[in-house]
Amino acid sequence: MRAIALRTAAVAVVAVGAVTATTAVASAAPRDVQHVTSTSQVGKSTSASIKKFSGGTVTITVDATGNSGAKHTAVLTVNGVKAASESYTDKGGTRTWTLKNVKSGTLKLTAPASKGQVTKISLSTK
Repeated sequence: MRAIALRTAAVAVVAVGAVTATTAVASAAPRDVQHVTSTSQVGKSTSASIKKFSGGTVTITVDATGNSGAKHTAVLTVNGVKAASESYTDKGGTRTWTLKNVKSGTLKLTAPASKGQVTKISLSTK
């Protein structure tokens, strides 16, 4: 009888340890990782949004194709208020910026395109 009780106790301890280990791994995952991408129609502006961002690091990528060489500005807003802006051209290739300590709220990235140009944007959070 004592052997059965010890075996049952050992199984219970192992089961609790497995649940605890699984919980620790699950809680280690980033809590607010999001990624959105948007591609404009030719000559049109484009935008991408992330709702309920809890604040932290945001990465912006802009890839414009065309040959006008015109300078454009991508604008990031948080809850409708300008938080950052970066310049790019369609001849400059893909540009990436990382912003730290961005406030929480709804993020919106907007980027214009020149006539004949297509712009692809990405907005990622960490």
